[in-house]
Amino acid sequence: MGVAIATLALGAGLGSGAAAASAGAAQRAAAPTISQAVVVLSDTITFTGVATPVTPAGSYVLTSSQCSLTSDGEPVVFPCTITLKFSMATLLGTGQVNSADGTVAWNFKLTPAGGGNYTMTDNCTASVQACYETETEQGKTYHYPANVSGSLTITPIPGTANLKVAGKINVFESPNAP
Repeated sequence: MGVAIATLALGAGLGSGAAAASAGAAQRAAAPTISQAVVVLSDTITFTGVATPVTPAGSYVLTSSQCSLTSDGEPVVFPCTITLKFSMATLLGTGQVNSADGTVAWNFKLTPAGGGNYTMTDNCTASVQACYETETEQGKTYHYPANVSGSLTITPIPGTANLKVAGKINVFESPNAP
């Protein structure tokens, strides 16, 4: 396949967004990398949508409101937005999920698992800035490293250049994160 940079933008804009990400950059830079910490499950994200081709050739954009985030220890399922950018040539990409629960951002690698299925593993060992989670609890905002993994199913839609994309992503954080 040619180079594909796909952006998956799911749902409506919620969460702390770029301002919180920018405000927490210095704090994340000083924190240890997630590879140096024990981690526990924090969030599970599920999504589905249709990716359509855009320029440059081989690139796709997926926009869908079918995204939900379940946060460990909370009874609420949050609507979310997800943005994934990836190359089908290198199978590398970046992702971000925003919800009322917070923001998660990460770099990842896709590994083909057969039948249009891919496993997603993060490339977060180099720096906390590559993979982090931001949450607001009782009026206070926290920024900390996160590990992200999951699975995607990418299926061509017959008669079109579009792709159906569905996925489940797990976010892991240090046990002392809120």
